[in-house]
Amino acid sequence: MIKFLANIANVSQKKILTGDIKFKTYEIGEAEKEVNGWQLSIYDDVRTLEEMRLKAKKHKLKEGLDIVAIDYVQNIKGDGGIYERMSRASQDLFSLANDLNLTVIALSQIDNESARNESPVIGLKGAGELAAAADIVLWITRNKKEPRDLDCAVRKNRPFGETGNIPLQFSE
Repeated sequence: MIKFLANIANVSQKKILTGDIKFKTYEIGEAEKEVNGWQLSIYDDVRTLEEMRLKAKKHKLKEGLDIVAIDYVQNIKGDGGIYERMSRASQDLFSLANDLNLTVIALSQIDNESARNESPVIGLKGAGELAAAADIVLWITRNKKEPRDLDCAVRKNRPFGETGNIPLQFSE
């Protein structure tokens, strides 16, 4: 939530966390109003695929639900090593999306080798099943010269097939 507020208000996360916002209180207040209008529910205590499915199903039945976003799929808890967990996660998240008629957005780290060499391989960290199950894979990086600019590389785009780079920018 702090990242949303910081980006919308154009203030650093550190300043929000330390309370050093005396000249940005209006901007942060406006950002807070905007974020509240999004009707987000954030569950930062859900760690397993079973808990995610249960929360999503309950939320869908009670209030409706269109999108589930998972911030770092590698943080999903479960049995086995990262490759086993990611193999299971890709199958279970695909099933969750289909069974509940949802869009699932799963953020993933890029494996070090792919990032270092700018390889054409999709290169998500963990098992290749995650990249195989995904319809769209985007690599988003901050532009080092302009802090409000992002570089977005479309690495996979099913069913359309078009890939390439799209410049993005945080704006009000």
